Amino acid sequence: MYMSSSNGEVVKKIEDNITYFENNRGRMHYDEYKAKGYHIGSGTAESACSRAAIKAVRNDMVIGRSRSDPSVTDTLEKQRMG
Repeated sequence: MYMSSSNGEVVKKIEDNITYFENNRGRMHYDEYKAKGYHIGSGTAESACSRAAIKAVRNDMVIGRSRSDPSVTDTLEKQRMG
């Protein structure tokens, strides 16, 4: 993953990650959240944002483009599917 990084950069990234987890330990009760049915991760939010963007384009909310220009919706659809 860090093949092009120096050892110092790798150590710094590892230390930063350790610090993050130590500082946020009190918020990381994912087992409890999942048991309550909460969605864990960003996939749900990312999907909702993508769908909202596509809907906005289809509803002529993109400045300077119209519904008759399929290049906008095609591009967004490809990104969403990718």
